[in-house]
Amino acid sequence: MHSISRALCASLFCLSVLLAGGESSLARERLAGPVPADVIKVIDGDTLLVRARVWIGTDVTIKVRLRGVDAPEMHARCTAERTMAEAATRRLGDLVSGGPVSLFDISGGKYGGRVIAGVLAASGRSVAEDLLRDGFVRHYQGKTREPWC
Repeated sequence: MHSISRALCASLFCLSVLLAGGESSLARERLAGPVPADVIKVIDGDTLLVRARVWIGTDVTIKVRLRGVDAPEMHARCTAERTMAEAATRRLGDLVSGGPVSLFDISGGKYGGRVIAGVLAASGRSVAEDLLRDGFVRHYQGKTREPWC
């Protein structure tokens, strides 16, 4: 019984490190999901703060950057980008306001303390696809970002 508890604790620790974008070998791994989560805050047009249920009775609070998209930045170089960033942030908030979300295709991000993941709204629709369709974000594959100004 004691060894099962240790194994469970070790597994939960590794999962929390992965979700937090920790060790580089773990950050390269992917978690298929779905992982249920509640949105705590919309940070900007492509980033959420969520509380994800990673195990029975175990939640992790983590920033999630939407996989495959780039939104205008709130700390913009020009007024037009700032205006677009505010609109993208509001739209993301609208898309995730219907209840819990599901995270999928989860991996560590290049910045500690966040992961990159696909996000499905409570409706089952892809949040990133809806933002792309509505023109609030661009496709992004981790290379150099295109300017918005």
